[in-house]
This record gives sequence, structure tokens and C-alpha cells, in this order.
Amino acid sequence: MPEKATFIPKPFSAAIVHEHLRRTLPDGKKPAPLKNAVTTPVQPGA
Repeated sequence: MPEKATFIPKPFSAAIVHEHLRRTLPDGKKPAPLKNAVTTPVQPGA
């Protein structure tokens, strides 16, 4: 793996990828959907 690569184990969802990108990318590099996305916690049994 490249030096700055991050392993995301499978299975993963779009929410996991979005959260990773929100934490990884600097504010000036985030696309609008990531800047404006609202994180909704998943409730067990919901």
C-alpha cells in the first residue's frame, strides 16, 4: 500500500467512506456534498 493510504475493511457503506473523507480531507479540498452532508447515526433495530 502507498505510504499515505488508509485501509477501509469490507463491507463498507457510503456513510463509512464519507466519514473517512470528512476526517481526511482538509476543508479546502472537500467537495460540496461532504461539506454539507449531515451525519445520521444508525440506530440498532431501526
